[in-house]
Amino acid sequence: MQRRRFLTLGAAGAAGWGLALQGHAERRVGPVLYCPVAGVTYRNVDFALLHTGCSVNLARDKFAGEICYRVITPEGADLGFVPRTWVPVLHRYVPVRCWLSNINPYALPWKRIELAVQLQATAQVGQARG
Repeated sequence: MQRRRFLTLGAAGAAGWGLALQGHAERRVGPVLYCPVAGVTYRNVDFALLHTGCSVNLARDKFAGEICYRVITPEGADLGFVPRTWVPVLHRYVPVRCWLSNINPYALPWKRIELAVQLQATAQVGQARG
């Protein structure tokens, strides 16, 4: 009797593991990008309202004639920008999830807020690799 229960649990676990791997392969979640938030010193950021893991949004915008991405809290507060060097990466990937990975109000201005962005490959990049 114990063998049957063990084999049933083993088969169910293997089937569940296979389904989990299949669902993960379809999503094609890419790397996580970590970068500082630029322009924090020019904003009135209330660090008391921010915490590590806080979800934020990226909004595509233009600044001085160039494409940029603003970092905005769900409440609508503007924290700054994604650095210019990381903008081409955001063109190749689609941001799936964004959050604040590190907050230190006493650090150097360009290291006060660190952004983490979970990326997903776009259809064009996936076809080119594929």
